[in-house]
Amino acid sequence: MRDAGKRFLNAKRVRHEISVLSRFQLWRIKYGRKHYLRHEHREGGTEDLPIYLFWCRKCERISLDYPHGHIQDRYLTCQNCGTNTDFVPWRATWDEFWKIVKEAWRLTVEGPNR
Repeated sequence: MRDAGKRFLNAKRVRHEISVLSRFQLWRIKYGRKHYLRHEHREGGTEDLPIYLFWCRKCERISLDYPHGHIQDRYLTCQNCGTNTDFVPWRATWDEFWKIVKEAWRLTVEGPNR
């Protein structure tokens, strides 16, 4: 399928997903919130991927994608302009925080040489 045809189908799919959202949800997306839709299975994939709607600041449109990259440096790619939008889930920073706390506790209890 040609690139223009893919873009048309993606735009049609985004319009369909937007049609079932409330105004409040659309407002949250426009001001930076990534909205989880569902998990989908992609061709060639081994597991289901979470699908999100998000606002692209470059082309100023709502786009739909799944997170790419590792948990500490994830991003979503706009289907319209190809711009990457940061997407680090809140749990990534929480996990890192607990790793630091555990290491500090270990150093306090056991000492630095153990």
